[in-house]
Amino acid sequence: MSLIDLTNYRAHPTDARYMVFFFGTYEMAVSFEDSLSQEGIFFEKDVSESGEKKRYLYAVKRRDSERVKILNNLAMGRHRGRFINDPILRNLILFLFLGALVLAFIGYLKTN
Repeated sequence: MSLIDLTNYRAHPTDARYMVFFFGTYEMAVSFEDSLSQEGIFFEKDVSESGEKKRYLYAVKRRDSERVKILNNLAMGRHRGRFINDPILRNLILFLFLGALVLAFIGYLKTN
């Protein structure tokens, strides 16, 4: 197991024939479930609750995992927010980057 794992799927803890995909929001889970149903892929679902936090779990057969990973990425992409949500901070970073790029270009022109 790697130190940093950014995926939302794991091998099933008790049945090696399955992969488990998990989602933290209901909207992503429903979108993923709809995609699985449209593709005709068999799945089992469950909801895990720990305190106020819910996780929506979907077990799919390992033989379908490559197709399901694509559907997983599409479902997550439909409901993902912006990388930097605050517009002021986003524009500030953009202007700082453009300023550094302009300074680098001016430095390049002055050396030649």
